[in-house]
Amino acid sequence: MCFQTSNFRFCLFFCLIFFNIKAQSLQTNPNLQLTTFCKGDSLQILFSISSSELTYKRESESGTFSSRLNIQYGLQKKTNEFKILGETFLELKAQSQLRPMRIISASVTLNARLFKSEVLSIQFADVHTGKTQIRSLSYAELCNAQSRFKLIENGQWMAKPHLQTGREYTIEFADTFFKSLELQYFSFNHIIPHPVDDTEAQQTHLPVSTQTLHATNGVFTLQPLYDGLYVFHCNAQNTGICMYASAVSDLWTMASDLYWPVLYLLNPKDRNTIQKTMFHKQDLDSVWLALCKSKILARKVIKSYYKRVNNAHVWYSDASPGAFTDQGMTYILFGKPTQVIQYNNEETWIYGPLGSPSTVRFNFTKTETPNCNCKPWMLNRSTQYADMLESAIESWKLGQISE
Repeated sequence: MCFQTSNFRFCLFFCLIFFNIKAQSLQTNPNLQLTTFCKGDSLQILFSISSSELTYKRESESGTFSSRLNIQYGLQKKTNEFKILGETFLELKAQSQLRPMRIISASVTLNARLFKSEVLSIQFADVHTGKTQIRSLSYAELCNAQSRFKLIENGQWMAKPHLQTGREYTIEFADTFFKSLELQYFSFNHIIPHPVDDTEAQQTHLPVSTQTLHATNGVFTLQPLYDGLYVFHCNAQNTGICMYASAVSDLWTMASDLYWPVLYLLNPKDRNTIQKTMFHKQDLDSVWLALCKSKILARKVIKSYYKRVNNAHVWYSDASPGAFTDQGMTYILFGKPTQVIQYNNEETWIYGPLGSPSTVRFNFTKTETPNCNCKPWMLNRSTQYADMLESAIESWKLGQISE
């Protein structure tokens, strides 16, 4: 079945370029005690929502300074830790002739979903002149800083971890003692997670290839040839970063990318049938029209649905694109959890009021994957989720979905 008008097709293709969307965020502005920040120091900020405290720690050769103060988040339990290298702020200190800098305040923007930091803003004051400077680091920059390397293309530092096939990139480490880099490549074969109520064994997403890159004068050269996910590891602790490569400038810009996530809304029979067929543009039109029964309603649902698909890609990517992970699938279908609890390798998403008989918990476990350094979060599936899944799918069909 194919739509007879062009309006709905326009809506679909609008979705192809729709996804440069930022999640709603909550902001706090804790004030830090005055302290010196010198070249070579590392800055570690640990957010422990459960204790409602912020710990600021500065490490240098002369010792360690730390301070702790209370912050009122009013959010759920979650712990995030980021390490910002002294190298990150070299340009700021260079503007002040490498004079010692002191951090006088810090603010963090946390998105309302699982409190993953999007932006860290550090305000500096020159010890001698008192002039202040503000530096904001994006989440991608935080990842690069934590991983201690920068991705360079044509002499420009790329904060966005996305590659284009056929282009050449160099990777520069802040720690020059890294002489080798393990690189794992995963193909985009669109392995769709089983439904949340399907307890059958899940497929494991394994790397297609693993290779070791060797540095020349401390610099690594990379030229991705195939579309997929490239996972870099710098050391035995699996410090690294995930980057995507494709022939286009970003994911979710092709109609075929929009096709696979909609399978979450189908019953098992239709889902299996579609997965075995070749993709055609009219198939996507047919699926949405069959689901929503109305072109007007379908336009509304498509906009909300693929916004979640994009968020899932940004937040949950590991050895698979985020929309094809267990956590990504759960978020797409059910939205933001009411509460998130994480302990070691376990994470629980809670939907509904605490203590209510209607409350549902999704339990995820960080799982060792054979021949892969990635440890994806795997859902502990249960037939108890069947009613909630059916209800969520029906809500999508009726357009009764909140952002």
